[in-house]
Amino acid sequence: MIHSLLYCVTTTLAFVGSLYLWPNPQQLSRDEPAIIKRRLVSIVVVSVAATGWLWLGFLPHATLGQLLVHVGLLPPYSAWGWLVSLALPLAASMACFAGPLVMAYVDEELPGQRRSYLAALEPWVAMRNVVIAPLGEEYVFRALLMTALRAEGFSWGTASLISPLCFGLAHLHLYFAGRPLVALLVMLCYTSIFGGYSGLLFAATRSFWPPVAVHAFCNYMGLPEFAAMPGHRAKVAILVALFTGVAIFALTFDHVTSAASYGHQP
Repeated sequence: MIHSLLYCVTTTLAFVGSLYLWPNPQQLSRDEPAIIKRRLVSIVVVSVAATGWLWLGFLPHATLGQLLVHVGLLPPYSAWGWLVSLALPLAASMACFAGPLVMAYVDEELPGQRRSYLAALEPWVAMRNVVIAPLGEEYVFRALLMTALRAEGFSWGTASLISPLCFGLAHLHLYFAGRPLVALLVMLCYTSIFGGYSGLLFAATRSFWPPVAVHAFCNYMGLPEFAAMPGHRAKVAILVALFTGVAIFALTFDHVTSAASYGHQP
């Protein structure tokens, strides 16, 4: 079990450290396209190396196809089952964000609307937020870390606790990028809680893709602006949607995060 814990710590440090290996004499922002492209290369290199370590160190007798099943890239479903494994978690997550979704709709900030959040971003920043980060982070912190932990005998539940701790700590580097400490602590709590939820989804579905879809959606939505809701012109609709959505999320949580819902043993 020490081997898998060492794997988790080393892979997390490599993932974060690789983002800062590139020279940056001009002190460019992390939102500059050049920085995003370099970091994409870093994430790919670390992911490939960590996959090789997982395969050779934890699953040495697995074929390539079996490895892809273990990490959830090829989930053991029919096409319909794969769609269900995506739809249930995404629908539950959207219910949880029902209040912010209504507020974004009223403010015309949803995709296709006049003030769309994505349309206002530089294309590479938008790509990083809703494509690169969800794919890279879910592959490393869910698919790889949880598979290594499971291979050494950790339960799905324990793996779902260890993985989000690594995921949350991996965001601490933003403090050195100028994020205020209070904002960073809020982000640490948020990312750890989300990481736990995403880990439960990976454990339940045995698939890499539902956590990616939920991660992309949550990155798009960002932290809910609770302080703005009471004074909003559509506050009644927003608050009704907020509390109704959270209630639906809570009531369906056990079903959505249960392996039995997707035909698996716990």
